[in-house]
Amino acid sequence: MNGFAFSSLLTAILSFILAAFVYFKNKNFRLNKLWAITSFSIALWSIGLFGVTFFDSYNYAYLSQVILDIAGIFLPILFLDFVLTLVEKKIKYKKLVNICYAISIVLSALSLTPLFKKGLKSVFEFQYWIDPGPLYILFPVYFLFIAIFAV
Repeated sequence: MNGFAFSSLLTAILSFILAAFVYFKNKNFRLNKLWAITSFSIALWSIGLFGVTFFDSYNYAYLSQVILDIAGIFLPILFLDFVLTLVEKKIKYKKLVNICYAISIVLSALSLTPLFKKGLKSVFEFQYWIDPGPLYILFPVYFLFIAIFAV
């Protein structure tokens, strides 16, 4: 196992532990639930990254890429939802949050098509890495927009 795969696996394990800790600390508190879900999404994203860089089988690596993509698509809106709840601005931005969740659902569906990713290919030292389709650019733009807005 290379260092990149190991660090992805470690991040996944620690994120799962953090998600469980925060959730069970006060599972009735909305903020705890949101952070637990965000941490869980980070864990899934890390598991996907681990699989893409670890597996020698194209099918396992591709399944890992699907997990990585879907978790990554939902990460920014989950984080924004958490931040807006934390600073008590959720009501003011409710429409934006709902639109972003809808965009995440659409992007997740697109991520399963060749328009989003053509497949996997060898890149640098990685045997399998995403071969982006023509609509893949929507994901980093969406991610960046929400991340900047959340900050």
